[in-house]
Amino acid sequence: MSGDDGLNSAEKKKRRIAVLGVSSLMLIAMIAAVAIGIKDIGKKSHDSDHAGEDDHGDLSTSTKSVQSLCQTTDYRQTCLKSLSHTNTSDPKELIKSGFEAAMEKIKGALENSKTIKAAKDDPRTSGALEECQIVMEYAVTDLKRSVDQIGDFEFSKLDEYVENLRVWLSGALTFQESCIDAFENTTGNAGDEMKKLLNVSQQLTTNGLGMTTQISTLLKTLDIPGFGDLGRLLSEKPAIMGSNFIAKDIGFENSAGAEKHQAVALLVQSDMSIFYNCHMDGFKDTLYAHSHRQFYRHCSISGTVDFILGNAVAVFQNCRLIFRKPLETQSLTITAQGRINEKEPTGFVLQNCTIVSDPAYFPIRQKNKAYLGTPWKQFSRTIFMHSFLDDAIAPEGWKPWMGTFGEDTCFFSEYDNRGPGSEQSNRVKWTGIKKLNATEIKGFTPAKFFGDDKWIWSSQVPYEPGMILAQ
Repeated sequence: MSGDDGLNSAEKKKRRIAVLGVSSLMLIAMIAAVAIGIKDIGKKSHDSDHAGEDDHGDLSTSTKSVQSLCQTTDYRQTCLKSLSHTNTSDPKELIKSGFEAAMEKIKGALENSKTIKAAKDDPRTSGALEECQIVMEYAVTDLKRSVDQIGDFEFSKLDEYVENLRVWLSGALTFQESCIDAFENTTGNAGDEMKKLLNVSQQLTTNGLGMTTQISTLLKTLDIPGFGDLGRLLSEKPAIMGSNFIAKDIGFENSAGAEKHQAVALLVQSDMSIFYNCHMDGFKDTLYAHSHRQFYRHCSISGTVDFILGNAVAVFQNCRLIFRKPLETQSLTITAQGRINEKEPTGFVLQNCTIVSDPAYFPIRQKNKAYLGTPWKQFSRTIFMHSFLDDAIAPEGWKPWMGTFGEDTCFFSEYDNRGPGSEQSNRVKWTGIKKLNATEIKGFTPAKFFGDDKWIWSSQVPYEPGMILAQ
């Protein structure tokens, strides 16, 4: 069954306890202040006649607040421009305005994309534009959820709200990137035009992610108690959206053979989705774990090239990953994780999984080597922990994407795995290969990685929130 966590703020509580509202406002204001070292930000401009005046005739309070908030963003000038017409010094309202600006830019790109003339001459470009229009609507939905979450901020739920914002903003960023990916195999300059249309909205979404991440980082320093490719999208296949989807004892299969290109068996965009005792069978790109929080327990996933891909916050626990026979000259890769910004909370964690070869692939496994993953996007992040790796895994472990792309910026790690393929002495020597200690690896256990795992506990699906020792 599937549900939705409610995107319409009108359906939510219309009033909050006054002290909680004031507390959350003060906290966010304090965070903005700490970020750039401003000591006095509690004041608001009550008299517009004096806007622009202080002891030295400097900028207005609202302008100072905008500059303060934008100071720590990746795209400062874009941030300043988007908030230049706001008339408030309330950091919460400024952050909302930033989200809304990104949403409007995406809507503008969606409208302007209809005027790209190349679509009339190239069926692939036309298809890519259609896909863009779909995923940009999804991006707007994630930004709308983020705006509503800021509006409903409660101090008592701050940790949960911050994590929701990071996931949804990451989703919005991923949907925009997926739109651009759709043009990879098209002709003409339509892809470049779309990239230009989405440039500002991507920058604004990245800025929003940075602001939200800053909140989480600063909470730790403040020591407050209690807080510690889109051509694939429109092909005929199951697509899971909405929120809180749960699947048990079901199979998903794409019957396209190894000679086909992308052949997704299952696309998942559902936030807080759970798959238990399910089978996903295909060849290339079997499971597209596209975005949001996803948990897989005791599932079987088979494929050849990048058969688990996407940019979800995804944990695969006690799963069986099966290499299938590829084309004659193909090598195999399990993961192609798509994190595009280092502030995103996304990544793949494979915990206590078993990686094996099927009977058809087994005789050629030494000729057609297999790899744990490849840096599909710049900040790709994948962790294999306490898993069994069979001898099909190449000694190098990880496969380059294109040239040296992502090798210095990815985050790939192996921890306490077992089996003949787990030997790490001949692994690639990229900067992005991380050796985690016993304390650091705990940050990638499900309870820590998801931030809030109540949605898993309530499902009554078997679940281990912490470390699972090697069997």
